[in-house]
Amino acid sequence: MNDPQHENQQSISPDLAAALDAMSGGQSSAASQAGGFAPVIGPVSGRSKRPTVAAPRRRPDPLFMQRTFIPLLLVLGIFLPALGVAQRVIDQDNPLSAGNLPRISILLLVMGAALLALGIVNVLSVRKKLRRSA
Repeated sequence: MNDPQHENQQSISPDLAAALDAMSGGQSSAASQAGGFAPVIGPVSGRSKRPTVAAPRRRPDPLFMQRTFIPLLLVLGIFLPALGVAQRVIDQDNPLSAGNLPRISILLLVMGAALLALGIVNVLSVRKKLRRSA
């Protein structure tokens, strides 16, 4: 039993050695010939040789959320009333017409007007805060 595979298996549990021997079919593999480790082609370490420099921390923007909501509010403020008007204008036989859903077209008009007003107030608020900080 001078086989290098069996010598490596002496240091591990008998159950694991039997499982490894069964998987390799009793033949010595490249992993056992390389001292129990399979050869790997590639860089030795996952890190680059360049020194790492921490990025400077930026101060969080307090207006980030307000700026994010401006386009959303303005687009929905125009799109929802247009959809409500389109429901009133389209053919009455269409399943999405206001004849079949009368309250929804009114709700779209009211919600769109509210979102448009909120978007305009948000734009003015952001503009005021930016002027004050500049």
